[in-house]
Amino acid sequence: MRYAQINGAGICVGVSELGGKVDSPTMIELAPGAAPIGKRWDGAAFVAVAAVPPSDAEAASVELEQIDRDTGMSRTAREVFIAIAKKVGADVAYLEGKETAAKAARTRRGG
Repeated sequence: MRYAQINGAGICVGVSELGGKVDSPTMIELAPGAAPIGKRWDGAAFVAVAAVPPSDAEAASVELEQIDRDTGMSRTAREVFIAIAKKVGADVAYLEGKETAAKAARTRRGG
């Protein structure tokens, strides 16, 4: 027998194939071929869940990770390179721009 495993919010987080009948409010018996992962059990059927846009903090975290990938270095490394480059008069506009964007994202994320 196939069962959908639902979490506390009623969202299917997994499917199990078991050898016998299960009596649990978090295990919903499935019809053959059903694929409800990510859908919400409404007590009678699985329904699609509307996409929730990421919070500002989540979006800021994604932006910070992208800045680290774009520059190939961490925040600390960028700040060190910017300080050194300024001392020797190098052009650091790219790194400064990325670090400015990172500071704004950290502020939106809350730190």
